[in-house]
Amino acid sequence: FVKMASGGARLFLQAGTYTFCTFKAGTFSRLVGNGAAIQIVGGRIGFSNFTVIGQGCGDLTIRSNSSKSISFGKNSDVAANLCAPEAHLRLGHDNRLTGQFIGLRVSADRDNIGHVCCN
Repeated sequence: FVKMASGGARLFLQAGTYTFCTFKAGTFSRLVGNGAAIQIVGGRIGFSNFTVIGQGCGDLTIRSNSSKSISFGKNSDVAANLCAPEAHLRLGHDNRLTGQFIGLRVSADRDNIGHVCCN
């Protein structure tokens, strides 16, 4: 279980695969990976408001085998390849998404912007 505190917590992951049951990032958190892959087994993934996830295409991969939801708050910058074929991907508003995002269902509030990159 990983829980990044609100108020500007930072986590930098080197290249490799990291396995967690649940991953939660608080408000203003920053998660950066350099070829890192996060595997979530059976739990939830949650990113609060004003978070920064990844820096560019291909530097962070998030995979989940869980049917539990994956949520992004509002006003966040996300650069990742996210694959959660059994999960509900929930987006707040005013997020900027770069990469590939796969979920069983995707729902979003207003004003999200997405850019696809194929790395």
